[in-house]
Amino acid sequence: MTKAAFAQADTGGSLTAVRRDLSETSQELENLRVALDAKLATLEAALASADPSDSLETLVIDLARTATAEAEAAALRACLEVQLVAQEQVEAIRVEAEQAVETERTTVAAVHAHLEDLEATLQAERETAVLLRRELEEQQGALEGEREAGGALQRNLEEAEQRIAAVESAREVEVAGVREQLMNKLALQRADLEELERVLEKLRSDLRDAQDSVDKGLADSQAAQSSLEVAEREAGRIEIERQKALA
Repeated sequence: MTKAAFAQADTGGSLTAVRRDLSETSQELENLRVALDAKLATLEAALASADPSDSLETLVIDLARTATAEAEAAALRACLEVQLVAQEQVEAIRVEAEQAVETERTTVAAVHAHLEDLEATLQAERETAVLLRRELEEQQGALEGEREAGGALQRNLEEAEQRIAAVESAREVEVAGVREQLMNKLALQRADLEELERVLEKLRSDLRDAQDSVDKGLADSQAAQSSLEVAEREAGRIEIERQKALA
């Protein structure tokens, strides 16, 4: 079976036949590999056994035959794979060649028809060429005038860009001045707030001193009470001013 398959692979065949032979050869190769593994395991078991039941020479010869058949099957499958790829490429090239010939025929007919159309329109194009030449001369004259006008427009654009740059620079300077004024005003408000806080703390300290002096006597407590009321009114006024300043 293997020699016949080799002969068919050498002589060639249809694409379908090659695919069938490749499938059969692949299956045979798988079977041979399974058999080879089994025979190799049998030989290893016989070598490991102290009293082998089978002749080692028979096992070795059988293993060699199976290995030879497996190698032949592998070579056949490789040959069939190469032949299949080659025939597929030949078939693809043949189809492409037929398509190219048909396309070439269609193209030649289209070229002939197009050539006739070109010959028919060539005379008309020659007649219009003179008119186009005169129009071109007129357009060149108009283009020269447009170039001069474009130069003036470019100069105006450059002047406008310079004015815009000057305005933007002045605006940046103005914004920087306003920012500086706001920062100075904020610093002054913070200083006023700190001063109000110091005054408030002083009034609170006076209030504590007045409260301590209550223990000295009933007469001094009346005067201390009056001072306390004055201090509280002053503290309230300062707190209101502080709240306004914070707001």
